[in-house]
Amino acid sequence: MHFALSEKGCEHTHSNICQPCDRMYQIKDEIQNVMTSNFSNIEIQEKEELEHDILVSTEKIWAWRDHSIRTVNQDSCKRDILQNLQSHEVLIIADWAMKYIPQTFRETQSEWFGKQGISWHMICALVCRPQAEGDENDDDKNFDIYSMVHIVEEQKQGWHIVSQIFSSAFKILKSINPHLKHAYIRSDNAGCYHALPLMGYLWKFRNELSLDVKQYDFSEAQSGKDLCDSRTGTCRLHMLNYINEGNDITNGKQMKEALESHGGIKNTYISVVNVSCETQPLLCGTIKNFQITQFNNFKFDDEGMRVYKAYGIGGELVKATDMTRISNMLTLFDSNLTFGDSKIPETKPASIKSFRYNASFPCFDPNCILEFKKEDQLLKHLSVGKHVVDDEKQDSIIDTSKRLWSAKCQDIRFNQPLISSVGLEQLQDQTKTNIKEQHGYALKKRKKAVRFSPKVKDYLAALFNAGELSGKKPSPYTVSNQMRNEIDSQGNRLFSPSEWLSHQQIRSFFGNLCIKKQKVEKSKNPSIEVAKIENDQEDDEDLQNVLSHLIANEHNNVLSEIVTGLTN
Repeated sequence: MHFALSEKGCEHTHSNICQPCDRMYQIKDEIQNVMTSNFSNIEIQEKEELEHDILVSTEKIWAWRDHSIRTVNQDSCKRDILQNLQSHEVLIIADWAMKYIPQTFRETQSEWFGKQGISWHMICALVCRPQAEGDENDDDKNFDIYSMVHIVEEQKQGWHIVSQIFSSAFKILKSINPHLKHAYIRSDNAGCYHALPLMGYLWKFRNELSLDVKQYDFSEAQSGKDLCDSRTGTCRLHMLNYINEGNDITNGKQMKEALESHGGIKNTYISVVNVSCETQPLLCGTIKNFQITQFNNFKFDDEGMRVYKAYGIGGELVKATDMTRISNMLTLFDSNLTFGDSKIPETKPASIKSFRYNASFPCFDPNCILEFKKEDQLLKHLSVGKHVVDDEKQDSIIDTSKRLWSAKCQDIRFNQPLISSVGLEQLQDQTKTNIKEQHGYALKKRKKAVRFSPKVKDYLAALFNAGELSGKKPSPYTVSNQMRNEIDSQGNRLFSPSEWLSHQQIRSFFGNLCIKKQKVEKSKNPSIEVAKIENDQEDDEDLQNVLSHLIANEHNNVLSEIVTGLTN
């Protein structure tokens, strides 16, 4: 894994080979050989399509492999922090929850459409309980989980408001546990988190905030937010029960009242953020040859900010002089943001009684083999995330007998090692066939911006305009397949394979056209010109709304085609 995530070379020889990866390359070569031997019987157009599909599929397989390696490495960061977490330290996991759609107890169908969601931010903090005297077993640590919900109305989800939310959360945690001193933060790669201004803010005010931030780690996509998602689901269920009692939730104040109803949610603190600022503070310049999106782990100290592309591997130092220069205009607190008081949740017994079942509670992770007799043991295991994969060393006598019987019947070797050592001659032969990967092959690679050709733009714009006039908008999936079969007057392909687009690219292009159309319509309406519309700041949210609308239209078109086919 160090070889896959390290950019710097080394002098020693690497004699270990990953057998599954080696088989993937062998399968790829076999497919290429089969296609080459049969290309004489295939038409040119079909040959181009096959080559294009194989190339795209191969790139996706390699990207999935690299993503899996990065996920395992980044998840080990959380496990290491929890394993070494002291009683004066806290691990914070942050995430923006999906916007809450306002809802009333009884509403008509017309009231259901055109709603603007309410933004709310979730923070889950894991605090290690002090161990009893004489207890030296670090594997049996107990954690207290605290949640802080910040409700934000009519404000962009930017780094500035995230920094103020962190500051507010630190104060709450300090008031609950005065002995806390240091904090570790973990979040996803959203732009409001993975931003140089936020890192500059945390570094500059590390000694002035209620908690000293020692480290900030970013999880890989689709990973690392399980605890926040779990608490978000609990909050949504609590609000749904509040609505079913005959109440409404249409704004942030009512949302806070719903979450605090019936004594609130255990260890959950709710606060409403009132925002009156229009723009975010800016940095004083940039750091030369520094791309923050290429780094996933950050450590803060007096020497500066240490950055890592992968957890525990390599590392670079951004000097304190550079950090001081760019963060000169940042302020600790913003007077334009006010946080409402958080009501202390009532301490009450669980509303759901525990019953004894003969069945056990298995871990939700499909690769984990652990099972627990009690629900609280499962919850503790999920919060720590220390999973155990299938291993013959932990087999019981029954498991061992099952493996032996299966091996006799199917002649399959289950415990085949993934990595094997090879001799120098075999390694040299494989190096000649370009099977060996280079250093850092699993690191994120910067994608080159490829501009669409004018011919492709005109073609897509014509389809979009035709859909606007007819009311039947084209599906990106249909357009993606249609581009392959378009021919000119001479019977040649209209687009080369390099110009073919995926449905995601086409959907984004249509979304940009919708945004431009809306801006033109707003500029022609004098009543809208009077209001100061910050289109530049709202482009991201508008684009997401447009894309959601396009996806809904795709499903409707597919359903209408199915109904038409059945009736005809």
